[in-house]
Amino acid sequence: MRTPLVVLLLLAAGCTKPAPVAAPAAPVQPAAPPPTPAAVTCADAGVLLRGNVDDQRQAGPAKEAAIARTCRFEQWAPEVLACVGERPAAKPCLDKLSSAQRTAYDQSLAAWNEAFPDETLEEPFEGFDESGLGMYIDCSAAIQDVSGFSPAVKLTGDDRDYALVLRKSALLVLCEDWEMEPRSCFHDLATTGSAGNTTEVDACRALLESAQAKEVTDKLVEVDKLAAKVAALKKTPASHDCKKVAATHYADAEWKGKVDTVKGAERAKMIAESRARMIKVCTDDKWAPSMRACIVSGGGDACFTNVASTPWGFPALGVFVKVGVAECDAYADSVKAADACSALAQSQRDQYKRMWGYLSTSAASAPPDRKVALAQLCKQNDETVRRIVSNAGCKI
Repeated sequence: MRTPLVVLLLLAAGCTKPAPVAAPAAPVQPAAPPPTPAAVTCADAGVLLRGNVDDQRQAGPAKEAAIARTCRFEQWAPEVLACVGERPAAKPCLDKLSSAQRTAYDQSLAAWNEAFPDETLEEPFEGFDESGLGMYIDCSAAIQDVSGFSPAVKLTGDDRDYALVLRKSALLVLCEDWEMEPRSCFHDLATTGSAGNTTEVDACRALLESAQAKEVTDKLVEVDKLAAKVAALKKTPASHDCKKVAATHYADAEWKGKVDTVKGAERAKMIAESRARMIKVCTDDKWAPSMRACIVSGGGDACFTNVASTPWGFPALGVFVKVGVAECDAYADSVKAADACSALAQSQRDQYKRMWGYLSTSAASAPPDRKVALAQLCKQNDETVRRIVSNAGCKI
């Protein structure tokens, strides 16, 4: 009896191994998002801005610490720190600092250099602007001969020379906000000897943003008015002697809003000592008539173009007052000891006094939430000065 075909097919089907069932596919995991870059810190900025230092054991870490302290105390904006962290050449990022922040940075490095005089404070720098299309141009390289800026200076002789000095000083400040294209244009004029050509200077000015171009025009008008006052005042020597200079610069009205924490007899003493110091230095160093007349004319800090030291602050360099922060008052005592230490160079002693002057002014106006950072900065500076004075063999 033959087996029906249907049965044979069923038997065959029953003897065949069932096809393996595929395991369910594992769910596709989404790619992990890239980690968020860590924010650049002030400590990072110290490392990135340090540059080349010969002494890697002491001077290098000290420079990093000086930059980091200034960054923290001056509260550099996140965009400044981001710029420092993103760019292979970080120095141009310093142009984003405010004038006060840049001054603090420069003074901090100057104090570091005084402690390590064998190191180079400024090193040659070449970098790229933010577009990456051109070389970075420092303002000091862009603004040199300013005789080609219109309107032409109408004064003659020494008066004209001083007017050009005032113009250059003012333009250097404005230049810090300019883009690389106009800076490069002015730099080309300086290197080719064309900076005195008004037509070519005007072409470079046309590259400025409209607001910046107006700032230049307004500032030149302001400076020229001051220069005219100076020229007129110089005709009467008694009007701008050193006593008149100190009385104008340190007039009672000029102290309003400055070191207000110092009051009463201590304040009167501070003002009197500041005036006396200015009279002595003005007399001993034979300040030029143009500069003296400029100060008496109300030109303020802009007049101190020919003075090696920083402009005269409130109080004057070397006048020590109690600021109400224990660490800073102790730091002042150390700076006094340094100032009396003849084994230290005068330039070094003056630098310590300048740094103290900056900190004392900051301490007088610092809000409560910055007092802690200020105290730390004073303590660190105090330790540095005490060590240097002690190593020089002077009493501390």
